Amino acid sequence: MAVLAYSRWHRTLGYSYFATDVDSVEVRDGQAVAIIESSECTPSYSRCNGTDGVFNRFLRETGGFQLDVAWWVGKWFGVSTFVVCGGDPDGRVHVLSLANGREASVTQQEYVKFIDDLGCKTNALEKTLTATTRPLEDVLEFLRLSYPDVARHPYFKNNTQWKKDVALRLLQIQNKVARTPPSTPPTAPSYPVKGETTGGRPESYWALRNKSKQPYLNIEWVEWRKESTQQKVGRPAALIKTVPMESAALNDEAAVGMFDRFSAGDELKWWLTCANTLLVPAYLVIYEWQPATDLIGDCFFVFDMAGVDSAKQPQKMNQQGYRSFVCSL
Repeated sequence: MAVLAYSRWHRTLGYSYFATDVDSVEVRDGQAVAIIESSECTPSYSRCNGTDGVFNRFLRETGGFQLDVAWWVGKWFGVSTFVVCGGDPDGRVHVLSLANGREASVTQQEYVKFIDDLGCKTNALEKTLTATTRPLEDVLEFLRLSYPDVARHPYFKNNTQWKKDVALRLLQIQNKVARTPPSTPPTAPSYPVKGETTGGRPESYWALRNKSKQPYLNIEWVEWRKESTQQKVGRPAALIKTVPMESAALNDEAAVGMFDRFSAGDELKWWLTCANTLLVPAYLVIYEWQPATDLIGDCFFVFDMAGVDSAKQPQKMNQQGYRSFVCSL
């Protein structure tokens, strides 16, 4: 699966250069109304909630990184973030709100209605999951009562520095302060980032989600950065949409043709809207994928989504060049 091959490759960049996807920016009437992170039960995590469940795993993942990205992206958009889990033996959909730490268990039909009504303030489930919005530190304290592994989050390890960094990020969001990349990117410890553990994407969730005709955008990669290794709270640095192409099909003409098709649709507008909201650049990256080995090849085309002229003259890079590009963001 090409997206997992890219994810495995990105992990080789190390701890200074994290990236993750945002499963769903829910869009209504041209406005974002919610962020949703989806997951599902597996043989190793056979229930959604509980200390051995999917939610506990999500909250501890990579020392709280996934939780942070989900919460802070929602904060940049000014909307609530929900973590959704399916595949539970009870046959229900479980929803965890990062706005206040509350949970709900609903039928699949009720969940589709929840999606249909997002942003309308008419659905009882949305009202419950967004009532009494709490600051992040209160949400973390509340979640620890049911999910002890959230204690791996930086809040619990260096509270003083974390609060200082949170105040800085909130001020940047309030004042719409664009990020200035450091002249010398920070270098984290050289021990390796853990390998890809997903093994797949929650296909059953998308089969359910798409029963609703309401629009959404999947942001495949949010590049996430800190200004220093001492900092506890990062922020978005760039958005990247990746498109794999097999070696035999990838050339200059094919890459430009792919960008032309992408830019002719409605999706480009929403990528740029999201990028403007997060105050970051957005790129379309077409890369060589070798399906026989499920590895990334040595050819990358990088298109600046906002640059009409540069889009026709993409940056063409080998793997080392693309590595340097990602690290420079």
